[in-house]
Amino acid sequence: MKKLLLKRLRICSLKEEAAININLNYPKIVIEGVNDTGKSCLAKSIYYSLGADIEFEDTWLSANSKSLATIEVDGKETNILRDGNFFSVYDSNFDHIKTFSGITKGLSDYMAELLDFQLELVSQNSGNSTPTPLFMYLPFYIDQDNGWNPRKMYKSFEGIGQFKSPIKDTLEYFVGVRPKEYYLEKKERDKKKLEKVEVVTKLDIVVRMLEKQREEISDKYVNLDVNEYIKEIDKILPDIEKLKLAEEKYREKVNVLYSRKTQIQHQLQSTLSLRESLAKDYKKSVELGDDLITCPTCDAEYENNYDVRLELANDENKLSYLIEQLEKEKLNLDDSMLKEKNHMRTFSDKKDRLQSVLNTKKAEVKVSDVIKSEGKKTLLKELESERELLEKNKTAVEESLKSISKEMQRLTDKSHVKKIIEKYSLDLSNSLVKLDVPNVNFDKITSVYPKIKKFGSDGPRAVLSMFFSVLNQISNNQSSMLCPIVIDEPNQQGQDKFNLKNVLSYIIDEAPEDAQLILAVEDLHGVEFTGHKIDLTNKNTLLRKSEFNESKSLFEDLISKRKMEPNKESSD
Repeated sequence: MKKLLLKRLRICSLKEEAAININLNYPKIVIEGVNDTGKSCLAKSIYYSLGADIEFEDTWLSANSKSLATIEVDGKETNILRDGNFFSVYDSNFDHIKTFSGITKGLSDYMAELLDFQLELVSQNSGNSTPTPLFMYLPFYIDQDNGWNPRKMYKSFEGIGQFKSPIKDTLEYFVGVRPKEYYLEKKERDKKKLEKVEVVTKLDIVVRMLEKQREEISDKYVNLDVNEYIKEIDKILPDIEKLKLAEEKYREKVNVLYSRKTQIQHQLQSTLSLRESLAKDYKKSVELGDDLITCPTCDAEYENNYDVRLELANDENKLSYLIEQLEKEKLNLDDSMLKEKNHMRTFSDKKDRLQSVLNTKKAEVKVSDVIKSEGKKTLLKELESERELLEKNKTAVEESLKSISKEMQRLTDKSHVKKIIEKYSLDLSNSLVKLDVPNVNFDKITSVYPKIKKFGSDGPRAVLSMFFSVLNQISNNQSSMLCPIVIDEPNQQGQDKFNLKNVLSYIIDEAPEDAQLILAVEDLHGVEFTGHKIDLTNKNTLLRKSEFNESKSLFEDLISKRKMEPNKESSD
């Protein structure tokens, strides 16, 4: 079983000149703090840092914070830096591995490979695809805004609606309704379906070409018409010119982007030099203390007090913020240049292929006097051979699809599914009793994502019962994966004193032993807890001024190492 452990979380805001560095390398953690001390922001930042989008308040968003999550999977430590929509991956020594310009632009595939996540979901607008990382964390997170509402359970993250029936499919994958081999077969089936479409399309083209050639050929031979060859050439030339124009258009775009990148690099170098100079001035000012400074040019004396040093420090931070923006623009320019180069290359390749056809046509015209009627007959034979080959390929793909479908059917063991649902129902029944949730109709439970209608203070406790019943099934499924269980503020819908203490004790005591637990609460209300506790005491702020300088240096160092991965996608 794959296990993701969260070891440390760093958050830094250049704008606010504040940061926080929290050690989370413990099996059970309670984050305790009264309202407005940032415990929900901290809880949300955990999976946000790992690529799951979630809604934050405007005041937090305006800080433009960066985050660095240190995680461990199978004993291997990895650091993931999130900077807006940029994600950079570093090893345990902070050496750069990869950078992605978006969640769907590489991070999803990277996290799926890291966690051996084989699930594919059906998109609302297209075919199957690897889901975004939020689905890798979905069964392990309850936020205080949506997660405790039975109608919005498992909808704490943003972006769930882009897929069809995503929650049910995700939960069934985690609890092992079907074995992991089923999903591997499903991926292979999807590849074969695409392969079949490609073969059928080629076959259709060849068949139509055959029909056309047969219409043009006589019973015995075909006369070669030189004028027809010239007409074909005249048709090709305008297409080549269009492709040349398109190629030049993208070449100009690349040149413009390159010029802008060069300008940014000059600006960046100047700003870095200026920041270095200010840093030296600040250091010298600190070393001199409050002594007067003598100008080496005019011998005039100037005060060297706290205000002077503060102004130098502020100027340096402003330059650091500007450097960050220039670095981002440089990365965006790199990304845009890769895309435009791919476009240019696509049109260039098409132009070259068409030019090759044109050269061939011209050669045919030059030797047309030696071409006999056998040419058309030879073409017909080649087309017939290609048709036969494509027919064989089509049959082979269809046979493979039948075989895969049988294997998928075999892997869908109804008795196994029934056993999991029964175990889930039993766990849920026991959990509802422990949490004092009355009058639940179990006759309607046919999946691990049932619709239980409970309102008022019973609702959050019903949610917790279903949430932990799923976690129990995941923990028992050795081919699944475990991520940190993050629960934000269980005190919802006016829980009385008895139920609230019962809920807190249940979370702490019943959480799967092999999973990391992170619980954010305003107060433990006397519930015994022997794990690691994080106390948040600063009102209206999570980040701390005292931790800024150290974090700033680390984040700047990591950002300076990152570079964009080549974009392999291209389009016409």
